[in-house]
Amino acid sequence: MSDNNDLAVEIWMEMAQKQPKLEDMGKYIKKIVEWDPTLNEYDAVRICRFRQIYYDDLEKFLNIVYYYRHSRRHERSANDGMLLRLAEIASRIEIAEKTIRSEQKQERIAYFRILVETGIRHTQLMDLWEENLKGNQIELLDKKIGGNTVYVDLDGRLPEISDETKNMLVADEQGYYFHDTVYYYRMMIYAAMPEEPDIHIHDIRYFAQCRKAVYLNYKDLQRGKYVVHYKRSNPKR
Repeated sequence: MSDNNDLAVEIWMEMAQKQPKLEDMGKYIKKIVEWDPTLNEYDAVRICRFRQIYYDDLEKFLNIVYYYRHSRRHERSANDGMLLRLAEIASRIEIAEKTIRSEQKQERIAYFRILVETGIRHTQLMDLWEENLKGNQIELLDKKIGGNTVYVDLDGRLPEISDETKNMLVADEQGYYFHDTVYYYRMMIYAAMPEEPDIHIHDIRYFAQCRKAVYLNYKDLQRGKYVVHYKRSNPKR
């Protein structure tokens, strides 16, 4: 069994470039099984699905590959149906981001990327301004819940955006980042989404929250340690 990640990186890069559909992943599944005979086809399929779920984070994908190669099968608890749905949404998000990027409007790209990275409700991103940013973390009140409740991830931390997204944010004189209407941004996202299968804007929030839930199950993977940090009910859509 090979211990290097060369093949995993190769698969990541090729799938990112070609964006194959689930039914076209056979050659990648075969490569993974040949690379590591301790993995069966079922394991390889899940690894390929995780490539789609973590399409923007190679390090997390490599952690998942490590997890499947070094943990016992009964410890692998990710729900297969949820993975399939997340992979489906991820592929649509990937295409939508490329479409939005093609317009070369930095503010619009940043708006979309924050939705994907944080799971904050799209109607509340209009409230985002300089004082809400704590480094790369966003401290924003969840108005739907009410009171002084702020958005937090499943581990209790504030939602965090990538350096790339943060560098796209340019505040106006009042310190606000987004200036179009909620309706405009919503229509921008729908126009960028592929028609088949249809994905609702709230599926982006579902994707962001469930992707974090899946990854939090696999914390401390570098040490081969399996730790569950939370109990999660069925996500609402």
